[in-house]
Amino acid sequence: MVSTQAASKLARSAAVLVGRKIAVSAMSATASVIVVRSLLPEQFGQYAAGLAAFYVLLALTDFGLGEVLGRSLGRRPEGAQHRIRVVLRVHLTWSATVALGGLAFAVLVGIGTIRGGVLLALIPAVAVAGASCLRQVFYARHAVGRLATLDLMTTAASTVGLIVLAVADAPPFLLAAVASLAATINSLLVIRLAWPLTSSGDVVDADGLDARTVVSQAAPIGVASFLASAYFSIDVVLLASLLPAEDIGRYAAAVKVLTILIMVPGVVMGMALPQVSAELIDRARVTALLAQVWHWFASLVLPGFVLVSLYAATAMGLLFGPHYVDAAPLLRILMLAGVVQMCSQVLSVVVVAAARSAWLIGQNILALVINVGGNLLLTPRFGMAAAAWLTVLTELTVCVGSCWALRHRLDLGPLLRMTAAPALAMAPMVGVWSLLPGRPWVSIPLCCLAYLITLTALRGWPTELTAALLKWRKLA
Repeated sequence: MVSTQAASKLARSAAVLVGRKIAVSAMSATASVIVVRSLLPEQFGQYAAGLAAFYVLLALTDFGLGEVLGRSLGRRPEGAQHRIRVVLRVHLTWSATVALGGLAFAVLVGIGTIRGGVLLALIPAVAVAGASCLRQVFYARHAVGRLATLDLMTTAASTVGLIVLAVADAPPFLLAAVASLAATINSLLVIRLAWPLTSSGDVVDADGLDARTVVSQAAPIGVASFLASAYFSIDVVLLASLLPAEDIGRYAAAVKVLTILIMVPGVVMGMALPQVSAELIDRARVTALLAQVWHWFASLVLPGFVLVSLYAATAMGLLFGPHYVDAAPLLRILMLAGVVQMCSQVLSVVVVAAARSAWLIGQNILALVINVGGNLLLTPRFGMAAAAWLTVLTELTVCVGSCWALRHRLDLGPLLRMTAAPALAMAPMVGVWSLLPGRPWVSIPLCCLAYLITLTALRGWPTELTAALLKWRKLA
């Protein structure tokens, strides 16, 4: 009975978190598109470079401290006040230290430049990012409703503010300042919500968790997490000083499209970790679970990557305006990177569940070296296309590394078989595209229709989807 109740609570919390993540991501994507449209490629290149530096700093502030607190609360929920205070103190101290480093970098870049000014505006959000560890308190208590409401409110306010400023052609510094203000308020309100849980009760550490222990336990998780996040943003940070801002802007806009498309697989796989961990002891069961998840991705998400690749120029023009149409070749390359990244997301969750932290660290160090080294050596000579291809190579490194690490735990055959029908169904899409060049508003709907008809004829839809549709039709 207890385990059933716990599973029910976890399912409800997961549903709330997934809904919140999708809503927040949708609002953020909308604001991003409008901001990009309001800036010329040269301006957006500098804006994106400052934003990328902020994301690197934000990844560094995380450093596994939230996971340490969550693990401790899960093992011993009683007498948690002291542990929460210890982790919060360490995390805020660390995030403030990272913020000072970011401030120094902004001054070095030049706070009079767009890149330096944007990073300067975002420093307050970095300084209080240590409050994110308190989210584990709500997760552990399955009390995520208020947290989700808070996130939705601050994101909505930020989205409205950014849209208003973008329409008014506000300078990039003000755009960054609004985003920073919303993130800072969000962190402070998280502290306010969690404070009653930290300000009373025991003064003795019931779990042996002091500041030194927190740091030692967080370090391996933090290193792996930072390395996994850093290579996705660090190329823009590096290239901002080596290439024209206009080129950076077009590349960053194409990356925005990739980020939007990869959002749903990332959310799903993040929530699948507990179930994958539960099935890990049985190779057949974990393979069946991942094959089921991959079938959904292959039939519903993969066609999106192919369609955007076919109509890359239309996508860039529609989303960001005519100044960004020249980034279409970069977008096509990044769509390939997106497919590989989707594969990596499916496999990496098993690597994490298997507690292969040493492997993850080594794999991500190699990916970071390839990305950073390749961008420093090749991109100044061959342009942003080299950066896009290096993104593909980096994702391939992570994907192949995960395959090798899981060679004794996972059978990839069923996953490949689940790809066959969607791949065949995409052939008519390509045929329609080639027969109607230059007429995207006619051919795009026909491409979608051809895919739907072909995959239905091949009976290639996930069984859960078809069963749900049949049930809905009966109810209707």
